[in-house]
Amino acid sequence: MPYHPHHQPNPSRCLLFASVASTDHPKRPSEASAEQAIEVLTRSSLEVELAAKEREIAQLVEDVQRLQASLTKLRENSASQISQLEQQLSAKNSTLKVRAPGAPGAGGGPHAHTWPRKEPGLGTGGLAPHRHPELFSGALRPPA
Repeated sequence: MPYHPHHQPNPSRCLLFASVASTDHPKRPSEASAEQAIEVLTRSSLEVELAAKEREIAQLVEDVQRLQASLTKLRENSASQISQLEQQLSAKNSTLKVRAPGAPGAGGGPHAHTWPRKEPGLGTGGLAPHRHPELFSGALRPPA
């Protein structure tokens, strides 16, 4: 058969010729055809395995792309939620700064809240003032 640049050699034919040529004594036709059948079955089995692996790889690529899209969306949503919470915190801080230092609920006044907790120097059940009583001042009385 003459060489052609687009011609794909038949691997089974090449293997068969190689196996026949590599032996010192010629094989009988039945042995050669049995060997060729084994080669074809082996190659066919390998091709099936390869196709299965290619499908598996394609599925994994799709899964990775979906996970990357989910991660991107999660990051965007998290950033948006953080931004909203920062705005809410800023608004609450602004509201707290507007109150006069001596006004009820402005911290340290007659409504400063305490709770039992362990503080250095207070023993195991000492009452310690909240670090931020202004955050809890609206809980005991209605807003003005």
